[in-house]
Amino acid sequence: MQMRHLPGTNLPIENYDRHAVEQVLRSVFSLTGGIFLSQLAELTGVGTATLQNWVKRGYVSSPVDRKYTMRQTTRIIHIALLRQTMPMESIVDLLSSINNNLADESDDIIDDSRLYVYFCDILLHLPGEMFFNDEELIGLIRERTADFELEDKKHRECLIRVLAIMVQAYGASYLSAQIKTELRLLKEGDYL
Repeated sequence: MQMRHLPGTNLPIENYDRHAVEQVLRSVFSLTGGIFLSQLAELTGVGTATLQNWVKRGYVSSPVDRKYTMRQTTRIIHIALLRQTMPMESIVDLLSSINNNLADESDDIIDDSRLYVYFCDILLHLPGEMFFNDEELIGLIRERTADFELEDKKHRECLIRVLAIMVQAYGASYLSAQIKTELRLLKEGDYL
């Protein structure tokens, strides 16, 4: 899948691969050690009041010195991407299945920034017809996450299922946007 921006952000990316995703994310956070609420809102397109509400509800840990870390930012990107096709309660259940208490980063199975890099990497290597082919999608996810070692096999399977759901939700959102564009063009008479 070809993309001009990192999914869920307005960050441009040219050479889109796993290393480029990591490099873009690190460059945003390396100089300042974090980003402020207004920058986060601009980056994700999510309003500041909504972002603050997510912190208040415990979906994301609180910023330190008013700065959000890369880990917190990628959690917010996940939520923002998923809420286009899933209710918030389901998003919380999904993310909690691999990261337990969402406000506590110490009990996470995987760092959200690494989860985001895997998500982007899978999208990069995913032919469009595989979005909803569960068997092939799971195979691709296993392949792309093979370098991530987990001692507990249940945790590994959980990670694979979570990534599959995230990718399918993204695919549904992408498909929904295409349908809306087609309907708009039809309504405007562009096909007549």
